[in-house]
Amino acid sequence: MKKGIKISLIFLTFILLLFMISIRTEISQVRGDYVKFKVSRVIWGDNIDSPIKAYPGDSEVPLTVEVQNLSPDKTIKGVMATLLLDNSSFTDIYGNRNASATGKPTVGEILNPTDKIEPKSFFTLTFTLDIDEDAIPGTYKQTMIVKYSLESGNDFVEGDP
Repeated sequence: MKKGIKISLIFLTFILLLFMISIRTEISQVRGDYVKFKVSRVIWGDNIDSPIKAYPGDSEVPLTVEVQNLSPDKTIKGVMATLLLDNSSFTDIYGNRNASATGKPTVGEILNPTDKIEPKSFFTLTFTLDIDEDAIPGTYKQTMIVKYSLESGNDFVEGDP
């Protein structure tokens, strides 16, 4: 009986080892996958082609960022972004120092009913912000973190931000 238990334990250990190796292989493949992006336009308003004016003290103002997927061959989807607003005159509508948005295909991509963003194509992110009354009109540079899924064969895996 002890011999049977010992063989079972060795077998289970071997299966566990194979499982751990397969997990490490999958993780190492995913970590190297990323897409480069380029911010092409930033406007106040929710229509990238029809900007509006925003003023100090305004609330619930949409800020739209147009971004291009620079990859020549990688499709992405499930784009989510966080705009970091620390040390700025902006907050989200709840007073937080960061705002989030979901990526949407540009007008040319709307004919594609999936949320896939093809190589070299554009998408927009619209953040809704409040502007401090003491804000000084000008150009502000803020950090934006973009998360997305990357096409890998027939599946999508999390891409590196």
